[in-house]
Amino acid sequence: MRTIKLVALDVDGTLLNQQHQLTARTRETLIRLGERGIHIVLATGKLFVSLREITSQLGLVAPQITSGGAVVVMPQTGEIIYRAVIPKHLAIRALELADELGITVLVVRDDDFFAQALNDDTDYLVSYGDPVPTLVRNLVDVLAPSPTQLVAVSTRKSLLEKFHQAFLTRGLGRELAVYGGLPCVLDILHPDVSKGHALQFVMARLDIRSEEVVAFGDGENDISMFQMVGHSIAMGNANARVKQAAIEVTENCDQDGVSEALERLGV
Repeated sequence: MRTIKLVALDVDGTLLNQQHQLTARTRETLIRLGERGIHIVLATGKLFVSLREITSQLGLVAPQITSGGAVVVMPQTGEIIYRAVIPKHLAIRALELADELGITVLVVRDDDFFAQALNDDTDYLVSYGDPVPTLVRNLVDVLAPSPTQLVAVSTRKSLLEKFHQAFLTRGLGRELAVYGGLPCVLDILHPDVSKGHALQFVMARLDIRSEEVVAFGDGENDISMFQMVGHSIAMGNANARVKQAAIEVTENCDQDGVSEALERLGV
């Protein structure tokens, strides 16, 4: 049997099915692992407030990775043990570009979520379990303290791609990290932030070696996790690039791919 001490899981499209639900089979599998002392770490672009119900259901005690790796939280107390913020002047440049191109951007500070208006784009995020954002007249007014994450979202994928390209060509891509997570979302973060970097921090805190870790994901922001662990598993619903980055591919999230792979590995 493979010696596994930690299982790291993306949430949407990995832990949860396409209806944003945690199935009974996956829940029972992870609870069983937790009872055996195996750490379960969720790694997501979501805010921690969006994970509370899941962490409670699973009885999680290990540090949890939120905001795409910008914030690491102790689930039972809500204590933040790691935080990386976006410098205000860079956040302003990103907001100006979004305004120029007509892209919805939300500002995240830990568990606070801000927007200038509610629209189809904010409704899309809320449908994934994120909180309804607090409305403000000007997002610049909530950039102090500095934000942990900016979330660019557009249900018009071609417009989001245009924003992403402009973000890179105008130099912001050299000063900030940008990752695709959900299909219509880009997470903008401090340049040193990634799920993989945050997972490294958690592994060091728990004194766990990379070969003792299995990571699951379906998005391109999960590839950084795959590079840090001994065994990486892409979901069947992942795109080709994510599958190529993983050691193996399991069933999709609607077919309990997480449970299937863990049972196959004998974890």
